[in-house]
Amino acid sequence: RAETDDIRGGTSTASLKGLTDASGQAEFAGLLSDVENAFAGVTLQSKFVPEPLEEMKGLVLELGDADNKDYAISLRMLGAPAGLEHIYRFSASSGKTLEMYFRDFKPTLRGQTMDEVKQPLVLERVQSIALQTRSSFGTPTGDFSLILSKVSGIPGRELPPPPPPARKTKWTCSACGTMNFDTSRYCTRCGESRNAD
Repeated sequence: RAETDDIRGGTSTASLKGLTDASGQAEFAGLLSDVENAFAGVTLQSKFVPEPLEEMKGLVLELGDADNKDYAISLRMLGAPAGLEHIYRFSASSGKTLEMYFRDFKPTLRGQTMDEVKQPLVLERVQSIALQTRSSFGTPTGDFSLILSKVSGIPGRELPPPPPPARKTKWTCSACGTMNFDTSRYCTRCGESRNAD
């Protein structure tokens, strides 16, 4: 499904052709109009991806012919605020292979970068995936064309970040040398105050 700036009076066009061809290649092409904040893209439902996103660490895009313009892959979640998407931007050059880890996708609300802690990417809730180009990326108006030779996943699950080192979550009692949890105000062994000299 194409998504363009026509609701803003723009005349941008976008299409994705060749997904079912024997070549296995697809061409994302169209025209970016000269209206303010012009955009053109195509959206696919995430259920059409061969593997569930939560079973992958990211996506791999192998590019064929490219026009050296800026593009983005966008992930949109079910139940997210209207206009919120997680974006991975890239510059397209012929023959380039891109490894796009999900941890590197940035939450964006109507073009403005959001706080990643407040708007985390939950892969199980991703409903659609979009390929897009925008004038705000620095892409000039006019024709654009990008050949996707292959799209695949980076196998494995994204692991949660490691916990902080013990020295940052515990303190040592100056009286008896016992390690105590950071939440404790007094030593669990001898009762000495954490702040005692």
